[in-house]
Amino acid sequence: MQNVPNNNMPSESFELQTIDYKKIFYAVWRRKSWFIISLILAIAGGWIFNQFQTPTYRVTSQFLVEDDKGGSGAADMALGSMTQGFDLGGGSNFDNQLTIVQSYGVLEKTVLKMDQEAVIYKEGTPIDQLLFRNAPFSVEVNEDVPQMVGFTYQLTKLKGNQWKLVSLDADKPLPLYLYGKRDLFGSVEAKRVDQSFQGVCHIKNSNGDFDIVLNPNASSVEDGQSYIFTLRDYNWWVNYYKRQLTVAPTSKKTTIIDFSMVSENRSEAQCFLNNLMETVIARDLDKKNEIADNTMKFIDDQLSELAVQLSNAEGQLEDFQSKNKMVQLSTQAELIFTQVQELETEKEQMKMRLRYYNYLKEYLGERKAEGILAPSSMGVEDPLMLSLVQEMNELLNERTVLQRASVPNIQRLATVKAQLQHATATLKENVSQMIKNGTIQKRGLDQRIYAISKEVQGLPQAERDFLNIKRKFTVNDNIYTYLLQRRTESAITKASNTPNGSVIDVARVESNIPVSPKPMINYLVFILLGLIVPSIAVTIEAYFFDYIIGNRDLKNLVGVAPLAVMGHADEGSKPVLTAPDTEISEQFRAYRVRLAHTFKNVKSPVFLFTSTLSGDGKSFVSMNTALSFASLGKKVILIGADLRKPRLQSELECYTENGLAEYLGADTSDIDALINHQSNTPMDVIFSGVVGIHSPVDLLAHGRFGVLLAELRKRYDYIVIDTAPLGLSFDTYNMLNRADHVSFVTRSRKTPQGGVESVREQMLKYIPEHKIGYVINDVSAKEGTYGYGYGYGYGYGKEEKKTFIQSVFKLLRSNK
Repeated sequence: MQNVPNNNMPSESFELQTIDYKKIFYAVWRRKSWFIISLILAIAGGWIFNQFQTPTYRVTSQFLVEDDKGGSGAADMALGSMTQGFDLGGGSNFDNQLTIVQSYGVLEKTVLKMDQEAVIYKEGTPIDQLLFRNAPFSVEVNEDVPQMVGFTYQLTKLKGNQWKLVSLDADKPLPLYLYGKRDLFGSVEAKRVDQSFQGVCHIKNSNGDFDIVLNPNASSVEDGQSYIFTLRDYNWWVNYYKRQLTVAPTSKKTTIIDFSMVSENRSEAQCFLNNLMETVIARDLDKKNEIADNTMKFIDDQLSELAVQLSNAEGQLEDFQSKNKMVQLSTQAELIFTQVQELETEKEQMKMRLRYYNYLKEYLGERKAEGILAPSSMGVEDPLMLSLVQEMNELLNERTVLQRASVPNIQRLATVKAQLQHATATLKENVSQMIKNGTIQKRGLDQRIYAISKEVQGLPQAERDFLNIKRKFTVNDNIYTYLLQRRTESAITKASNTPNGSVIDVARVESNIPVSPKPMINYLVFILLGLIVPSIAVTIEAYFFDYIIGNRDLKNLVGVAPLAVMGHADEGSKPVLTAPDTEISEQFRAYRVRLAHTFKNVKSPVFLFTSTLSGDGKSFVSMNTALSFASLGKKVILIGADLRKPRLQSELECYTENGLAEYLGADTSDIDALINHQSNTPMDVIFSGVVGIHSPVDLLAHGRFGVLLAELRKRYDYIVIDTAPLGLSFDTYNMLNRADHVSFVTRSRKTPQGGVESVREQMLKYIPEHKIGYVINDVSAKEGTYGYGYGYGYGYGKEEKKTFIQSVFKLLRSNK
């Protein structure tokens, strides 16, 4: 046996592995039909998705929050010292306004202004259209009767002016809602409704009590057109608008709020935003007027009491003057009167302040939520009292805002409550001290009045009586005048109050182009999915179905290019003999040339063919390689050394009882008797013989096999051996070192890469690398053109023309 030059050794040493972009491209190209079909389905899915999406539009508006916390300049001048140190308006700031406009209370008031109970859709294809105040009918509910909410009705226009109302939901319990009290009222089982009408339809049953009134535009509705409507409670409407509403500051440097809504119906969104801004302005004014109203109410209560006292004093004074003919006092009496009057006035003012302190004490005990009366309105000028009451009002206002917020800030609310509790305790302590001090001052005034009153005893009786009556009348008159002045100032404050916000831009549609759907973006998303899905499928296929596909995979696996790349044979098992002008026959001739050139200096070379598994095409390649050599007139013998599952006898349609098994088992020693001279092929064959009698491993390890090869080398130019797959048995390993060249046959999309690696590793324990050559067969046209191969892109026969449908089916079959 002669040494053969190493034609298969890789020319480069080990290299770091990098991403094989060509392999990735080829894996995608092989399954291009998957990608084409997936993209077609994706585009169709995108079109369907766009058709069933409801267009929505963006509506925006802007609202200015002013920093001014007081009233107008004229009001401030009128109030004078009364408003000093205290904010009658309650104040507002930008952060609070951001929370207020999104609070449940404000949204609920806005919903009530919308006067909207029913959601109405116009049925259409493929989507329904939301209507708002342009529906051909309106639903008027009786607010004093519980109405079933969540119950859907269908209203259809019949011929003429006839309409038909039917229920779409029935026989299931649904909640009842009392619109007048804005509260749920239990639940009942829905009743079926099927009623025709003209003009007005009155529904009164367990489902509720409401009227369907046709609008003037109802006559223009086409026959057969249907509408669906559902009554919804106010809480549902609040959440419905809240989901669409976005509130955000324009920038950090401004106090402008941007309102935005994305809605199916542009008119509905515009109406809601305009009503929302009106509600915010009204709330701000109501909050400012609340303390002024409370102040005027407190003063009115005091005036009512004083009016009675003043009327009595005036009557007594008139009666006394009429009876005693006395109009004025003496000089001494006038002096005493002036002193007593000043003290009495101061005493009455102190009593009024004590009433205010007691009001505060009662207020703090009841823990009311409304604002506290301004201390200065009752003549209280104590700086600490003014500061504490103002702090209390601010904390009460902030607590109310936080409690009504759509998304409560729990942490801030807890902080405000703690601050409010501390402020309440401090104010209680201050009020108790003020009551104590006021009582002491009142007692001191009483003592001074009593001391002066003693001087009155020296006056005549008539003058003394006149002095007492006039003093009482004058004191009540001064206090009454003082309270009237305070009430007038409070009324001026209320009249001059202005909101701390104003509308900059009323609600308008930002663009007539819908915000959604965005057809092109949807198409891009679906196209991306159309690429991702087959990519995942290709990745899974590559991971779980790790077969050799094309000569590129084989080259990457073993490190050398295959000696031969064979295509798929449609011409039978012996295309070299039966169809010599085909592409597959040309590929075998190219393989024959490569082998003949490589072993041109070797006399009678022995070529052994093996594979990983049964079905890899080993027998097909070995038989056609032998036939290719024989077609040149060379003496070639093919040996069937697969003693487990022989194929050559069935392929060559020949049967003999004398074969390799009988020779190796010493049942015969006549070599000539083993050789089968084929009449229909230009080569000789030694078949496997009868299998199953002897152990194949023992037979092939016998020295008689070497004797047989030595004799055959004398008689033949080329010896081709078809052996058992190495991945299934150890029979062939005993013969590897007897061959000059071992052809390792693989099959595209059939031979596992792991099996090739395992068998190759075992083979290298018996023979050197250079004695092994690799063959891949059953390669499709697109796989064969990838990488390095020896196939040709032409043949010698006439190519049959295929229709487009046939080409598509062939493409699909090639991707299986």
